[in-house]
Amino acid sequence: MAIKAYGKFVLVTDLEQGRKKTKGGILLPDIDDLVDQKRPRWAKVYSVGPRSSVKEDIKVGDWICITFLRWTNGFDMDDTRMWAVEDTSILMVSDAQPGDMHDKAVN
Repeated sequence: MAIKAYGKFVLVTDLEQGRKKTKGGILLPDIDDLVDQKRPRWAKVYSVGPRSSVKEDIKVGDWICITFLRWTNGFDMDDTRMWAVEDTSILMVSDAQPGDMHDKAVN
């Protein structure tokens, strides 16, 4: 089934999740671990809505940085986890996956 963003929304996949460890060794808890952990997250663009104010600036496959908690609850579509994001919640865009600013923490 094909799905696409509607209105001013952007659909994303690969939203950063889980505990992270900075290159310096500092552990950053996940939102599920600590609600007060306020940090933006990177995600991969799946679809851009036709009325989005950023439709000329981002394209499918770009990586966007999203303001803290400005994404919907995730949903599954064809074995892919997706989230909807309002275009006004996008902080940055990259045409390549951002470097490993944080590494997954080892439990």
